[in-house]
Amino acid sequence: MPLLFASKQAEAFAALLDGSAEAGSDQLGTLGNLAQRLSSVPQPQPAFTAALRDQLMSQAGTALPTTAAPTAAGAASAASSSSATGTAGTTSAVSSAATSSAAAGSAVTSTVATSASSVWMPFVAFVAATGVAITGIAAGASLSLPGDPLYGVKRQIEIIQQQFAGGRADTARAQLGFAAARLNEFRALLRKNGDAPLSADLDKRLEQLLADWASNTSDGTTTLLQQLGAGQGDVAALRATLIRFTDSQARGLAAAVQQLPDTQLQSYTGSAFAYLQRVDTALGNPVQVARLLSTLGLALPSVGPSVRAAPGGSASPKPSTPASSAGIPKTTGSAGNNSPADVPTLPIPTDGRPVPRNSIPSVPVPLPTGGSTGRLGGAAGGAAGTAGGTVDNVLGGVTGNGPHLSLPTAVPVPGVGR
Repeated sequence: MPLLFASKQAEAFAALLDGSAEAGSDQLGTLGNLAQRLSSVPQPQPAFTAALRDQLMSQAGTALPTTAAPTAAGAASAASSSSATGTAGTTSAVSSAATSSAAAGSAVTSTVATSASSVWMPFVAFVAATGVAITGIAAGASLSLPGDPLYGVKRQIEIIQQQFAGGRADTARAQLGFAAARLNEFRALLRKNGDAPLSADLDKRLEQLLADWASNTSDGTTTLLQQLGAGQGDVAALRATLIRFTDSQARGLAAAVQQLPDTQLQSYTGSAFAYLQRVDTALGNPVQVARLLSTLGLALPSVGPSVRAAPGGSASPKPSTPASSAGIPKTTGSAGNNSPADVPTLPIPTDGRPVPRNSIPSVPVPLPTGGSTGRLGGAAGGAAGTAGGTVDNVLGGVTGNGPHLSLPTAVPVPGVGR
């Protein structure tokens, strides 16, 4: 029985994959070895695999060949031809038709069995090859940059990952991961370009990456701060995620902006620093963005903190006290969860309006040492002016006086005592 034999082969192959039996033939052994090798390849997420399997199975009914219909038609044609020979040959024709019909039935059974056996193996190989191809494409796409052939695939995979995120917190973490990826791509494009001037195409791509970074950062941090304030989920883990993200992105942006020759992109980066400062302030200033940037070669003016850090690491707004006639909010803080009692912050707008230029403290720009310092450097004689221009442009984005990214001017502040 060919059909029964094919079914037994399928069962044997399934048992071989489960590890409950050994290969009964060289063919099954070859497939088993292939499956074993494929198991060591990094696999896509289960949800993605299930979606692909459903799509393949839905198309299998129309994609697989069928050969039974032509054989049955041939049998009917033979019977019709035999019956046309006349009355004298009726008995013979009926007998011949019966014999042909029986032969056709046997042929159909044999053909279906052969088709099932011949189609099964290529289909299994196709599914296995598809899994390998998808894994390889995904791995290649993960390393791609804007302008590369697989970059569109990379962004589509991110959309799928976000769609299959478990809940609000997982979706927010995915968005922060995408934001980090955009900054990594931003820096990679700058490294790839080297000391060459930015082309119009590259400048546009860098600007788009910062815009995408802002969108993902805003959505992800807002959601996690809201959940942190409501005490939903693992509060310690939410806080740790926000702190790690704020610290890593401030460091990455500080390194990137000092390689940027474009004044508008420098200002955009400044507005990104301003938003990270807002997030850090809402958390009680654990990162200390202003101090961190100064240690990374980007000395920006700072003012006193505008919120009071509460025990447990949360923070609440405190009525601001004008710093003389400047109008920059300045208050004192209390220590909590390793946050210092008095942390200087960047001079960011607190009411959506730009900080007045005449109220911004001045910070001397340190002269570079050792000849050149990248795009801020060059010859020591002209480096100070370049560095000073970069600081001024970044400061314009920080204070809201220059071009800035589309980022909220306020963030959810976790409640006191949560």
